[in-house]
Amino acid sequence: MSFIKREPPWARRLRVDAGRVAVLLLASAGMIGCQMLASPETITGEIDDTEIRLSQERAPAAVRLELTHVGSTPCELVPMLTALPPEALPVVDGRVVMTLSGDDDRPGPMEAYVELNGEPVAREGGLMTEQGWVTRVNPGDEVMLDIGLQGIPDRSERIVVCNGRGEYETGRYAVVAFDR
Repeated sequence: MSFIKREPPWARRLRVDAGRVAVLLLASAGMIGCQMLASPETITGEIDDTEIRLSQERAPAAVRLELTHVGSTPCELVPMLTALPPEALPVVDGRVVMTLSGDDDRPGPMEAYVELNGEPVAREGGLMTEQGWVTRVNPGDEVMLDIGLQGIPDRSERIVVCNGRGEYETGRYAVVAFDR
């Protein structure tokens, strides 16, 4: 007489459910991993003494700007966000005036990850001045900015400005329009 060990019905369901959970977890991890590994679109450009030139004018929500300073005058580079026309930003004492309160009548500073000549630029203590996150870019420097537009109102655009005295008025800025 041989004994056949029978499995209770709930044990098979448990194995099937555990298998489904494992497949779902692996699929979810793969999707999250792909999103984390996805790079922002890269736009190259140059900063010279009278303008900032970009290889393209439009970009998706996440963008990486790789700029080379080919001019002879340092640039106090500031990424900002505005609903105003880019050529009509408010200026006081030769610099674009920003607000931290989110008013529509002035641009606001944008958070950005910045590298200067391959080294991260520290944002120590998260301090942001009325001039925003200022990165001094000297002639010959290469600067990389990662900026995004997650959760930003549809009417706002990203602008990078050399915000030293008189620089904006000479045209030393570039708009990175958001592909909506």
